[in-house]
Amino acid sequence: MISIRARTPLYATESEEMVAAAIQNIFPGADVRTAKGMIEAKSADAGMLGELIARGQIRDTARMVLQRGMDGGGRRMRFRLNKQVATVGKVNFVTERHAMGDIEVGIEGDEDELIALVDRIAPCTGECRSDRDATEEADIDGWF
Repeated sequence: MISIRARTPLYATESEEMVAAAIQNIFPGADVRTAKGMIEAKSADAGMLGELIARGQIRDTARMVLQRGMDGGGRRMRFRLNKQVATVGKVNFVTERHAMGDIEVGIEGDEDELIALVDRIAPCTGECRSDRDATEEADIDGWF
């Protein structure tokens, strides 16, 4: 079974309710908590993330980002989402940190579960490289 954790900084200029809703837009039903200037959420359901990827017609891009975000042992996947875009119920993957912070997402499970998750929420729509052909590594130092 997969375990999803999402977190993002909460700044004084932001509404806690709106930022929490941004996470809920992607992971409905997630257990969301605020502590020490961070909003953190836990979930086991990536279904809405998959729906938003499909609606945005970004399956191949999402697949590449998710594969690149897998660690060498295949037990963890990490990626960032644009917080502002999430407030309107859309998904935008980011590679560089934004001033207002991003939603950092970590998904844990065994390697087969993570590969199956990528296949389910970001199926290949054309020519796809194999799961291990992604050559760039995500910058995940300091996460969780």
